[in-house]
Amino acid sequence: MTYKVGVIGLGIMGQRMVQCMLPHPHFEVLVGWDIQRSTSEGVQRDLAPNMKIAADAQALIADPALDLIYIASPPTSHLAYAQTAMNAGKAIFCEKPLAVHIEASRQMVTELAKCGLPNAVNFPFAASQEVATLEKHIQEGRHGEAQLLEISFHFSEWPRTWQRDAASWLSGRVEGGFLREVFSHFVYLTQRIIGPLTIQSAQLNFPADGITAETYVMANLESNGLPIRVSGGVGGAAPDYNAWTLFGSQKSYRFYDWRLMQVADLEGWHELVPEIEPKPLMGDQLDALAEMLTGNPHCLPDFAAALAVQEIVEGLLQ
Repeated sequence: MTYKVGVIGLGIMGQRMVQCMLPHPHFEVLVGWDIQRSTSEGVQRDLAPNMKIAADAQALIADPALDLIYIASPPTSHLAYAQTAMNAGKAIFCEKPLAVHIEASRQMVTELAKCGLPNAVNFPFAASQEVATLEKHIQEGRHGEAQLLEISFHFSEWPRTWQRDAASWLSGRVEGGFLREVFSHFVYLTQRIIGPLTIQSAQLNFPADGITAETYVMANLESNGLPIRVSGGVGGAAPDYNAWTLFGSQKSYRFYDWRLMQVADLEGWHELVPEIEPKPLMGDQLDALAEMLTGNPHCLPDFAAALAVQEIVEGLLQ
């Protein structure tokens, strides 16, 4: 079956999703809308000539031909569009973070649970074959006893070069920053593999202007008795990186720069190849999305799982 999709927000992530959906056998990008009309017209011209441009987000959601609303606008707008989509009886696929206001997110999760509409948030680790292999090894206990988890990252500048078109919100304290944009992925990964997180202590640095997002974090968290150290910051002439490292008594596992997976013993680090070869960009993710829409079991996190991530991220920021 082919599902007809309406895309709200045609910036970096919206365009990337359109590119990935176009060749996929189960999706048709039928309608798009962006607050900048020129952006919508550019996507229609350069990527998706058959995509219609909606007059506004409400008109897009109201289109009776659509099966799925994909929300790729800035975070503070997510819940309003999700609410409208829910009221229209449409399935929802939303970019992370779910939102920035905890209570509003909790209410949205409660309402979605009552209506039973399919809903998911785009954490690509959910359908990652690398993560599936890592999770299998840990579930089998190959690491021995988990002793420490470290999450670290560095950015020479924020937003990153390829995000400059979205700098107006990504650079701000209200809805941007690297904790929401990057660290949230590793919160999801940790809560999926290890368990629920709690914050023990945190130190954050913010610019004195009262507007710009965080520039540094050092935090201690905990999950099922496992200590978790988080460190990251912006600035310095060095390559960007991110790493999630679980130190075990027998083996340690590292997930590095989004896709590189390694396993270590006392002799050193070695590449760990996924048991199933990953599909091209977002291929596994979109396969899972199609299963969700069909009503079959799938691996995508719903709004409730995304809320659990949001509570940790916003807890650090607050």
